[in-house]
Amino acid sequence: MALEWLVERNDPKIICHPAVVFITGQAILGSPEPSMGERVAIFSCRIFIYLGSMCRILYCQIKLLYDDIKTGAIARVWKIPVPMYLFNIQDSGNLLLMWVLVLMLIQEPILHCLAYTEQFGLFATTCMEEGRKESLGL
Repeated sequence: MALEWLVERNDPKIICHPAVVFITGQAILGSPEPSMGERVAIFSCRIFIYLGSMCRILYCQIKLLYDDIKTGAIARVWKIPVPMYLFNIQDSGNLLLMWVLVLMLIQEPILHCLAYTEQFGLFATTCMEEGRKESLGL
C-alpha cells in the first residue's frame, strides 16, 4: 500500500531516496521462492544501495578525514587521535552507517550465491546453507 502511494505521488526525489529503495528491496523478500523478475528487482535495489549510498558516504568520509589531517584538526580522546569532524553527530552517524553498509555488503547473500548460479539460478539468496556445508567440508 505504501509503495502504491509513492508511485501515485509521482515524485522522483522520494522514490529514489535510499531508505525507500532499501525498504522496497526488503519488501520483495517476503516470498519464499522469488521469481526471476523479483530477483532482478532485489538485486537492482541492493546495487542502488551499495553503489549509490555506500560509495557516496565512503567518499564523504574519506574527504572529511583527509581535510582534517591536512589542516591538523585532530583531537585526542584518551590519547587516541580522533579527527575533529567525528565530533559532529551527523558525521559520526554517517561513519557508523558506512560501516553497517560495508558489513551488509560483505554478508550479501546474492554475492555469496554467485558461485551456485547453475544450481540455484541467477541472483539467488537461498544457497547459504549449501555454501556453508561445502566450505566446511560437510
